[in-house]
Amino acid sequence: GAGIDCIRFIQRCFIDAKLVPEFVIPPHSPQWALHQRSELLIEGLLRYSREITTSPRPGDVVVFKFGLCWGHSALVVEWPGIIHANPPGACRYDDVVKNSTFSRLMPPRFFSIWPRN
Repeated sequence: GAGIDCIRFIQRCFIDAKLVPEFVIPPHSPQWALHQRSELLIEGLLRYSREITTSPRPGDVVVFKFGLCWGHSALVVEWPGIIHANPPGACRYDDVVKNSTFSRLMPPRFFSIWPRN
């Protein structure tokens, strides 16, 4: 009877691992990315991470553009493997290359809270 969306999944992982402080994500519609251009997800990620252009590593965040803005996020396991919240209320592993939903989208963006060597 309970579930979680993609950004709250990442939020809980990082908070529970004590990587970021507790913070509130304002309520939003599950379809918000389909109907607006405001980049709320990217703005939120940039509070605690930075965009990277190198290959993602385990624990990095990948963001996909669905609709008008970047509206779906996932944790990188080992690229192209990800774990993400896939409503209704389930978290699951996916391979971005093998999943045709992801392979049809524009190239994803990556963010990291980890220092790079």
